[in-house]
Amino acid sequence: MTSKSFNVFGHASRTTAMLLAIVLTLAAGLRAADSDDRESEKGLQGTWRVHVTTYNSANGATPGDFHSLLSFARGGTLSGTTGSPLYKPGQRTSDYGVWDHAGANRYKAVSEAFIVFDSDVTSPLPLKAGVQTITQAIEVNGNEFQSVASTQFSNTQGVAGPHLCATAIGERMTIE
Repeated sequence: MTSKSFNVFGHASRTTAMLLAIVLTLAAGLRAADSDDRESEKGLQGTWRVHVTTYNSANGATPGDFHSLLSFARGGTLSGTTGSPLYKPGQRTSDYGVWDHAGANRYKAVSEAFIVFDSDVTSPLPLKAGVQTITQAIEVNGNEFQSVASTQFSNTQGVAGPHLCATAIGERMTIE
């Protein structure tokens, strides 16, 4: 009878040891993920307040400065919204796209937004309903970034419209 009790406790000890090993492995994984999150603070991942300065690459005209928000998610997706005065309320959707590491503290990104309806003919940049594609080269320095971007507009038939360029300065949004 003693040996039977000993076997039950022996089995329980092995089960407990196995469960403890699983818990410790999971905890180590969570610590590693937390460490990865802290390391990513030095990279592009996160949400950024962005000050954008646009210019027309054809004639050098500057349609104006504005602010945007961009969020770069783990796994390489991005989303954003803009406060550009070029658009009437509801004329442009949010941005959605992808980003990737390009080496050291450099990144590349491309996003698209729909232009839902045509601009008025009196608009400083008459746009047709279609798509806006933004391609960026981004360099991160701690909680700030600098970006050079190219913006291409295309109508619903895919015919290229205006082309703008931009420079931007981003500041990482943080909890203080």
